[in-house]
Amino acid sequence: DDNLALVVVGGGYELNKYKELAKDLNNTYFVGQCDDQKKLSDYYNAAACVAVPSDYESFSLVAVEAMACGRPLVLSDLPALRNKISEAIFFAKGSVESLANALKKAISLSDDERKKIGERETAKAAKDFSWGNHINKLMEVYERI
Repeated sequence: DDNLALVVVGGGYELNKYKELAKDLNNTYFVGQCDDQKKLSDYYNAAACVAVPSDYESFSLVAVEAMACGRPLVLSDLPALRNKISEAIFFAKGSVESLANALKKAISLSDDERKKIGERETAKAAKDFSWGNHINKLMEVYERI
C-alpha cells in the first residue's frame, strides 16, 4: 500500500539482513538507533501501530513505550508478552501470514477504536509500568528479605 510506510527504529545483529530483504519495497525506512527520548516518542506517536515481531521476549520495553504513547500493538504471541500486555493484536510467532494479518487488522482500526485502545493502554502503562510502581514493588521485595 503506497499510503503506508514501514519505519524500522533500532538496530541489531541482523539489520543488514533486514535491509537486504526490504531493498525492493517502497516506503521502507531504516532510521537506526534513537537515543533521543523526544524523537523516539515522535516516532511512536506518528505510528498507526507498533509491531514487536520477536521470537523470544522476557519483557518488551518497546511495547511498554508504545503503550505509554497510546499506540496499538502487534505482538508475537509469546507467554511473557501475553501475560503482561493484554491490549494487543497477537500473531503466531514466526508466521509471516499471521503477522501480515495482524498488521492489516491494526491498520484498519477506526479512529474511534484507535482512540479507545490508546486510552486503555496509556492508563495501563502508567499503572503497571511506571517508575513509581517499579520502586514500590522493589521496596516490597527488600522488606520481605
